[in-house]
Amino acid sequence: MKGLTLVEMLIVTAAALIVGVMLVTLLVNNSGFFYKQSSIIDQGLSLNEGLQEIDKNIRQAVKVAVGYPEDSPLYTTSSQTLVLKMPALGPSEVISDTYDYTVVNIDAAEDKILRLQVFPNPLSTRKSQSLVLTKALSSITFNYLDNNDTVVSANIATQVEVILSILENNGPQSSFRTSKAVTSLRN
Repeated sequence: MKGLTLVEMLIVTAAALIVGVMLVTLLVNNSGFFYKQSSIIDQGLSLNEGLQEIDKNIRQAVKVAVGYPEDSPLYTTSSQTLVLKMPALGPSEVISDTYDYTVVNIDAAEDKILRLQVFPNPLSTRKSQSLVLTKALSSITFNYLDNNDTVVSANIATQVEVILSILENNGPQSSFRTSKAVTSLRN
């Protein structure tokens, strides 16, 4: 009589079951690792892109403004809010004695959102903008410096130090990523 006995079938089934469990465990562990690495990359890009956008706007600014609008500020420069005074742009050149304003601050409705807003002068060709820099903000700090890297009041600063921290969610664990830049104003 040819064929497999019941014992042989049970052994083959048990071996197949063990191999299957090992493969499922391997796949689950690797997908968790992939998710964690993807999250780290996404948060790193968010951190770098946000800092680069702030840096670009600081380089274009002629000074740090006390607030915007200047006569009755809705936004006031502080350690968590940056108000930049930018030269207004005409069709072919800068419009003298006319300014646009850029505000970088924590969103009023959601404290994990860092927002950059551009408020152009009506004569300017610069576009109004409201840009989310990150949705995973942990903290933002602006320090106002002179040419000797000494902390000064914002309205006489020639450099701005930006310290940006974002929250990284890696499944059940969270961690922070921080980056810092010191950028000189256009003046």
